[in-house]
Amino acid sequence: MTQAELQQRLQRTVTPREFRQAQAMYIAAGDIDLDTFCREYERVSSSPLVTALLRKAKQLDKQCLHLKDLVSEASDIRHETADHLLRIAADPQCPVALSDKLESRAWFLIGRAGVIRRKAVLRIPLSQADAEYLDQLLDQ
Repeated sequence: MTQAELQQRLQRTVTPREFRQAQAMYIAAGDIDLDTFCREYERVSSSPLVTALLRKAKQLDKQCLHLKDLVSEASDIRHETADHLLRIAADPQCPVALSDKLESRAWFLIGRAGVIRRKAVLRIPLSQADAEYLDQLLDQ
């Protein structure tokens, strides 16, 4: 929605500040027809309740974006940790029991398919169990 579209539908001039508020409400409203929105906006735009709800919606949107960033960062940390575990486990000097335990920890962090994917990226040879797992997936 542009400021001109809003003004045309409201049949009055709106300030840049009012337009920003209307635009934020329109975006927060989701899937709503512009004409319907403008009719409703004209009725409720000066309502303190609507203003407070919009403020809360903006606050929740910021929190959601922050949480998405944290989830992404946690995912990166899990993958980096799994890569480190897989590199240690692949070292020929690593005892078999420790290697198996490290790989199982990597499975816990990123899943079995994730471990196989990371082994391929890191050029770590796949085990017989990895090959059998891939074979089962391809047979489905």
